[in-house]
Amino acid sequence: MIHPIIEVVERVRARQKSYVVRPVAAADTAELVRLGQTIFGSFFSEPEWNWKYGANPGGIGVGYVACDLRTNEIVGHLAALPMVAKCPWGTEKLYCLVDSMVTRNFRRRGVPLDLLITVDTALRKNNGRAYGLPNELALKYLHTAGAKTVSLVPVFVKVLWWRELFRAVAKNRFGTHLLKRRTQPPPLRRSPRAFNIEKVESFSGAVDSLWERASQRAPIMVQRNVSFLNWRYATHPKRPYHLFTASTGDRCDAYAVVRIVEKAGMKVAVIADWLAAGDQTKCGKAVLRYATQWAKDQGCAVICGAFAVPQALRNVFYWLGFFSTRLTKARRAFNLVISYTQLMEHEEGHAADTGRHAAFWLNEKNWYFSFGDTDVI
Repeated sequence: MIHPIIEVVERVRARQKSYVVRPVAAADTAELVRLGQTIFGSFFSEPEWNWKYGANPGGIGVGYVACDLRTNEIVGHLAALPMVAKCPWGTEKLYCLVDSMVTRNFRRRGVPLDLLITVDTALRKNNGRAYGLPNELALKYLHTAGAKTVSLVPVFVKVLWWRELFRAVAKNRFGTHLLKRRTQPPPLRRSPRAFNIEKVESFSGAVDSLWERASQRAPIMVQRNVSFLNWRYATHPKRPYHLFTASTGDRCDAYAVVRIVEKAGMKVAVIADWLAAGDQTKCGKAVLRYATQWAKDQGCAVICGAFAVPQALRNVFYWLGFFSTRLTKARRAFNLVISYTQLMEHEEGHAADTGRHAAFWLNEKNWYFSFGDTDVI
């Protein structure tokens, strides 16, 4: 029996609620693009939005909007993009939380938390798990909704042109948080190139075999087959990605994806994704070295990427002269989070299977994660 006081409180809340949450409709696209431009200053165009939510090979996403009851305008949005992930027992459906935005006037009215709980409930019905790489504000709401941080993802950085970096630091102190605390790499060494490395416009079917071989060494990894990679990097309407592959004969052994962005008046090359199989250290080093030299030739001052990968693969970055930092005091630390309530519910249903419990998903060592598994880059 519900206590009478609780009923009164619920009725008061219902009267005071000034918004309603509903699923995203196709007609909302133009208004959502305008909302994103208002909140963030720059946002997706309509073709980008349609590409993101309509062409994803993982399936149709889950999205909800909050509407002002007085004006019927959209004041908030949250979506989850489906990804197929490989696990030791088969495949699982992961949903990447993206495009969280709420107008300033409605942030204190419970809209961010209401959207999170609504999306979380919808994903539970689909047996999916929500994860993401949220900003500082979204992280606070995620923790309130019951999400747990898996890892503070390390960022690997290499300075290509010190003069350009010092010029940017002198202007607006960009990069100082990268240079204060870092893990020193071992001395850079050279080895002869033993792979056919080339820059390509799109991936071929050979990456399917690469993905199958590489996934055997990582307990949790988002599927990186040819359909996903080409959708994510080769067909984006506006963002240009640069794709590099290392192969031996007809076999693809590694690839790297780089995007060049402007930051503080200088070019920064961001490694969106990187994968190697077979002798991971040799082919992984080869394709990364090639991509790094290409970025330097393009005038990039810095090359960097965020990766949660096994220690053997982290050593590849150190071998090539990168240093690592976790950006603990930066405005945009990269916290990999996952819905904890869904994990606990799943654990109760599979108590006999120790591989499915929450501790497995919350262990950083089980993940292979990069920027490409989200929409950050």
